Order: sequence, then structure tokens, then C-alpha cells
Amino acid sequence: MATNKPNVQRIQRIETTFEKNISKHVKIQTKDNKVYEGYIQKVEDGHVYLAVPKTEKAARMVKTNGFEFGRRGFERRSFGFILIPLAIIAALFLL
Repeated sequence: MATNKPNVQRIQRIETTFEKNISKHVKIQTKDNKVYEGYIQKVEDGHVYLAVPKTEKAARMVKTNGFEFGRRGFERRSFGFILIPLAIIAALFLL
């Protein structure tokens, strides 16, 4: 069985880019043109975990204090989470 080395290398580059931008506010566009906006929580097992504020209060806190769970006032219930496979990512935009 042949491996698709360019695809593996592409995913590794994407993974490295996302790891360097943990906690950053981003927009992600997938190959099927879906767009997601949120904060990179982690990169693991070929996926990026995106935290999306559910409320205006959570969004304001992030803009004021930066994104970091465990800080006072940041509660996981204030965020929704999206799991996106690295293989379907077409573009990353830092906001």
C-alpha cells in the first residue's frame, strides 16, 4: 500500500502552524468552504480543537484578557467546542 507523502507532510506543516498559535483568535476555512471562528485550544490526534465563545460576555473577556482556561472567570460552559480534522483545512487566518 502506497502512502501519500505530500499529504502527510502537508498535515504535519498544518499541525505545526496550529501548535505555534495555541490560544490565538483564528478563522479556519475547510476544503468544502465552511468557515469557523474561535480560539485554538489544542492540536491532537490529527485534529484542531477550536473553542468558540457562546456569549458576548465570554467574547469580551477573551478580547480583554486573552484566551486561557483556568484563569479566573473563564468557564468551559461559556464556550462551545469544534473538532476539525487537519486533513480538511484549506486556510488559517489569524485575527
